[in-house]
Amino acid sequence: MTALRRSLHLVTAPRGGADEEKMFRIAFASSDLRHVNEHFGTATRFVIYQVSAGYSRLERVVGFDPEVADGRESKLEPRLASLMDCDAVHCCAVGASAARLLLRQGVQPVRLEGPSGIGNLVAAIQHSLASGRSPWENHLMHREKNMDRDRFQELLHETWEE
Repeated sequence: MTALRRSLHLVTAPRGGADEEKMFRIAFASSDLRHVNEHFGTATRFVIYQVSAGYSRLERVVGFDPEVADGRESKLEPRLASLMDCDAVHCCAVGASAARLLLRQGVQPVRLEGPSGIGNLVAAIQHSLASGRSPWENHLMHREKNMDRDRFQELLHETWEE
């Protein structure tokens, strides 16, 4: 079983104030700490940022021993555990079972077409948040709409008494 190899947490004073923005924790699968360039299941590092429309900071980096892409799901456990408090993870690829497990724990997997700079991705996320709708809000709204539709279908099939 793969174990967490190392974890670096940066400690800073918490931001406060009445105008506190919603902060997202975003993870990036990266071998070099600058680019998203790894598959989720074999990622050697996750770089985790706190991001809001007007603020971002590196929060922590977690590292793992290198893995072989062999289909073993046991290597996912420590990676999933390291992202328990994250809202999303950006990676170059993610398997279907890993994506299901991430979604089950409330982490939105984001697959990128190729290597991308983490700084550019953080800026794009901030722009999206500042414009009023983040990708996660879109996802949540879509999920809630489907839940409402399913609930409506359930109501239609219930017995009505007058």
